[in-house]
Amino acid sequence: AQEALAAFEHRLGRDHAETATCRMLLACCLSDLEKYSEAARQGEEALAVLKSALGENHISVGRCLTNLGYIACKEGRLDQAETHFAAARHVFDQLPARRWSTTDAAFMFGQAVLLCNRNELDLALVHVRRAVEQEQRIVGMRHPRLAQVLTLLGTIQRSRGDLAGAQEALMEAMDIGMRSKGEHHVHVAETYRELAKLAVARNDYEASASFYRKALAIARAQLGDHAPSVVQMLEDYVELAGADLADQERAADIVPSPKACSFAGPENPAQCCDAPDVEGPCLSPNSASSCAGCCGKAACGCPIGVQAAYALI
Repeated sequence: AQEALAAFEHRLGRDHAETATCRMLLACCLSDLEKYSEAARQGEEALAVLKSALGENHISVGRCLTNLGYIACKEGRLDQAETHFAAARHVFDQLPARRWSTTDAAFMFGQAVLLCNRNELDLALVHVRRAVEQEQRIVGMRHPRLAQVLTLLGTIQRSRGDLAGAQEALMEAMDIGMRSKGEHHVHVAETYRELAKLAVARNDYEASASFYRKALAIARAQLGDHAPSVVQMLEDYVELAGADLADQERAADIVPSPKACSFAGPENPAQCCDAPDVEGPCLSPNSASSCAGCCGKAACGCPIGVQAAYALI
């Protein structure tokens, strides 16, 4: 996507609408790689160009706003996401019904992600089912885009207690994803992670551990050891190990509950271990040294916590 953007900029200029559309594609790729700040920056630049070149109510502006809303959701900026989705809906409401339908699936998917993040599961289910129906009607039953929508459907169904429905949706998502994107794609890792959570809901810890290992292998290779989703999967995997009596003692050593880590993410490791009962700061995740007195949680991104969690895999 970066090479394509450079080619468009060279041929058409930075302020051309087609260049902006390519920039928005790059933003979506960066979002998949969990580089949310850069994705949002590229998306906002694309939006400004599209508005200037095509007008505030052009369908491409609505699509760009939808993508920005999704990126904001993934980063946890839910109020900003809602603002983007509202602006996108305003654009789409100006369009003829036929043109709106071609964008409906992506918009409904984004809305479902937002509602799921806010735990409004019943309404999220309505939106994601509509997204599935629209994708199947417009691009077909086996299109790569459908895999991610089905994974979200499975996530919502599991959260609502419909384990059979979740299993069906996730297995279909996995089949489409493996065939269309390949076994090493980050979206396939997402589906493995959701299958792991579904297995936990069924008390099948052995299957869950297997799914987590597959998800982590893909995500670590594509995103790196300290990407937010990788770190969260590590935490989930460690908790799963704690559910197994044979691994309970090891899990307790890795994630000691009395020392709560106040760290918010791997971008600022200096804040990792500043809890009152922990002595000494946590060093950078890239440091080869250990950090004295670190709380040891994998979510810190510190060497002790991450390496100890990987030792369970």
